[in-house]
Amino acid sequence: LYVKWNVRIFDRIAESEQRHFDSIGRQLTLHAIADPALDKKAGEFTDPDLQKIYNDLLAKGVLSLKDALEVGKLVEETDIEDLEKILETETSAVLERVYTSLLNGSLNHLDAFEGYLEIINAQ
Repeated sequence: LYVKWNVRIFDRIAESEQRHFDSIGRQLTLHAIADPALDKKAGEFTDPDLQKIYNDLLAKGVLSLKDALEVGKLVEETDIEDLEKILETETSAVLERVYTSLLNGSLNHLDAFEGYLEIINAQ
């Protein structure tokens, strides 16, 4: 969506998300878990349901800047919900730290998207 809208929030959050992705990738390697993203390009998913969600969100995000920001907000809200569920049962201190860091990042990203949406809605 950064390529479409050239709004810095998308570029900065994409960089942050890549760091999150790499962090989880390290945990997969450490725990000898197969990486479903291995050999996949950005936007390609092994799970067909996840692929459909991605495609649908991308299609919405290219309609308008407001739609793109709403997509970003929805993704972060979903991430937050998922991470909070995981943290309720996580027993590994290392993974708890990783997930907590990801949760804090998603909370910051959500704040950023909501801030941009407030500006757009005020215009």
